[in-house]
Amino acid sequence: MKRTTWMIWTAALALAGCSEGPAGGEGSGASETDPGSGTTGTSEGETGGEETGADETGGESTGETEPEPEYLSPDEHLVRISMALRGTRPSRSDLDAVRQDPGLIPGFVDAYMEGPGFGETIRDLHNDALLTSVDGQFPALAPLDDVQPFAISDSVMDTTLRLVERIVVEDRPYSEIVTADTWVVDDIAAAVYGIDDGGSGWREVPIPSGRPAAGILSDNAFFLRHESANSNFHRGRANAVSSALLCLDYEDNNIELDEGIDLTDADAVATALTTNPACIACHDTLDPLASHFFAIVGNPMSNQITEYPLPDLYIPQREDDWMDSTGRAPGFYGEESSDIGTLGALISTDPRFTACAARRFYAYFLRTDPGDVSSDTVDTLDAVFTESDLQAKALIRAIMLSDEFRIAAASSEDSADEVQGYLRARPFQLARTIEDLTGFRWELDVQLLQPDAGAGVLDLVRSSSIGFQVLGGSGDSFTVLGSIDTTNATTSLFVRQLAAEASSFVVEQDAMADEPRLLSSGLVTEQEAVRAQLVELFDRIHGEAVEPDSEDVSDALALFDAALAASGDPARAWKTTLTAMLRDLGILFY
Repeated sequence: MKRTTWMIWTAALALAGCSEGPAGGEGSGASETDPGSGTTGTSEGETGGEETGADETGGESTGETEPEPEYLSPDEHLVRISMALRGTRPSRSDLDAVRQDPGLIPGFVDAYMEGPGFGETIRDLHNDALLTSVDGQFPALAPLDDVQPFAISDSVMDTTLRLVERIVVEDRPYSEIVTADTWVVDDIAAAVYGIDDGGSGWREVPIPSGRPAAGILSDNAFFLRHESANSNFHRGRANAVSSALLCLDYEDNNIELDEGIDLTDADAVATALTTNPACIACHDTLDPLASHFFAIVGNPMSNQITEYPLPDLYIPQREDDWMDSTGRAPGFYGEESSDIGTLGALISTDPRFTACAARRFYAYFLRTDPGDVSSDTVDTLDAVFTESDLQAKALIRAIMLSDEFRIAAASSEDSADEVQGYLRARPFQLARTIEDLTGFRWELDVQLLQPDAGAGVLDLVRSSSIGFQVLGGSGDSFTVLGSIDTTNATTSLFVRQLAAEASSFVVEQDAMADEPRLLSSGLVTEQEAVRAQLVELFDRIHGEAVEPDSEDVSDALALFDAALAASGDPARAWKTTLTAMLRDLGILFY
């Protein structure tokens, strides 16, 4: 489908009038990034042209039996890199620079990993495995009685991902995610846990109460999310750790249970776990792993929380409770262990840990299932990762510059299923894109609906319980565990309304601004001026360099003229046109 065809028929519904969006926060504007000299020695064939040399993630390409796939142009590659790393489109100056010299792309990769938005990408990437970004209900009690429960839950459940973000952004060894002796908290989480360090905002603090240092395994949020029923003896938690950090999910094992086991008899089950071959296959390694977590108490229910700070959720005196349950001493796949600190150290040196990270990073940025990543790709990326002393940015850089990441289309129908020619933006990326382009944030101030309620501004795009995160295509990490990479009715409706709200907002703001964000020439109506402004908009919004007399611009101009004729209002005409451009599939996919 031609882009402008999509624009025209989706915008037709907007001719009756765009809704007026509420005022949003300040956006980051168009980024004028200086790529500097941060190159990695990548050849031009790796960054822009049709020619490819050694495949960075899959070995040498012979080109003898299979024709080359279609690759993105340098500016299209930069759009994909920018969206993947920070959730925004490149500035026009960045695009122009790469059009002139594709060899600048590695420098932009490095620059984008140092800029805003990269941290949120890292949190989203790791939440696919850790699943800690869940909505909960921590009650508003003193000293947080003036804060909305959802805001308290957001802070408490975000600490695990914030620690991982800090380690990656600061170029610390990735192994610290399971060995660090710190937490990352904000003012709300600090109040919940009784941390009085005199700091403010998100900051790193020593792990309280003398619990072992094990990075995210020492943090409460991971185990608040992954609970354990009493009779489960922390096996569910053990599998969550194994699946997230080693890519070894016990639930994937195909086990045929012995029909002679009475599953209603606890003693019979306990005996089978140590004597029945089908049970031993998993439990010989799962149960020792689970024995590390007996000191971690269950998730306090909202109606059970009566005060802050909460009692310590780690009770050292219970570390040996495994003796009275499974009888399996803590261990890590045949290696002796003792507590979560020892466990974290063992995980950090296990080859499966780095290989799993390589698999998950690649799967996230290529929008594919981790299980579908080839062993050759994992091995190649794992080598890059380990040779960099576990610098996650080096791993990400290799993925961004790989041939697989810049494929636009398969070389044949037979290979089409193995290629991701379009990558779908997740809701948080759409939120960042829209804010960067228009300054609009889709938020709800709860006090406007409940004047007597505590303070709390709800981000409707990033919230799942009250907002539209799930409708927009992402999961809620609890009942919906994955994101979709296609479109459906709800994702289309979500993008349509977000575009309408943002377009209305930016036109109203640009009409009064000394330095407009999108409409640099203002609410122009003269044909040549409209064409010139549309050229700028195509480049800024879609990363496309088009000529004023191109078919795309002419079709967009026809839409503008129709809206102007129907309303007689230049502002309404520009709102309609921008709504169509922001609803375009080129925004949803990159």
